[in-house]
Amino acid sequence: MKALLTFSLVLGILAIEALTQSPEAQGNSPREVVEQLWSMATTGELLTPEGWSRASRLFADQGPAPSNKPIRVVSNYYGVDRPLIQGNTAKLIVWYEDVGQIDSALRFLPAPPPTSYKTPYPYSLVLTPRRSTMFGPDGKTVLKQMVGPQLEWQISGAQPPPWTTVNTAIRYVLEKRGETTDPVVKKNADMTLTTLVHYR
Repeated sequence: MKALLTFSLVLGILAIEALTQSPEAQGNSPREVVEQLWSMATTGELLTPEGWSRASRLFADQGPAPSNKPIRVVSNYYGVDRPLIQGNTAKLIVWYEDVGQIDSALRFLPAPPPTSYKTPYPYSLVLTPRRSTMFGPDGKTVLKQMVGPQLEWQISGAQPPPWTTVNTAIRYVLEKRGETTDPVVKKNADMTLTTLVHYR
């Protein structure tokens, strides 16, 4: 009888530990999810349909890549705060500098003057069943949607328009400049490159 009571007590403790376990321990933590997104932006993955498709699984609302949207450019340096986790939700802030935008004609539009040294970008994350959407080569056609039994942290909402950091934006403009024969676009690219180097 005593052994049975001891066994029941142990099971009860294990059950309580399972219920109170931090959601952060399941899969990637909220901070790791956001850091993965920023790493993909830094390497320019968010500027291609294929990279967009890979990044879409980090978001709760998964959709196709937008077309003809300006590319947002942010500073090369940024910092990811520790998350505040409450149950199945988490919040954290990424600190960075907003630089500007590059349109489809490779024109650069600078961001408004900052009101502080760093700009806060808040992220909200939710713990949801693991799911992913497979897009076709164009980054828009949905081929397959899957939902798994495991839970994972995903960023709330939909993925924002394409964005990257200054160094990668410079590489992007150089590449696009080499692909065009339009003298106006080439001139825009030259002016954009001259501006962007000051933000490195």
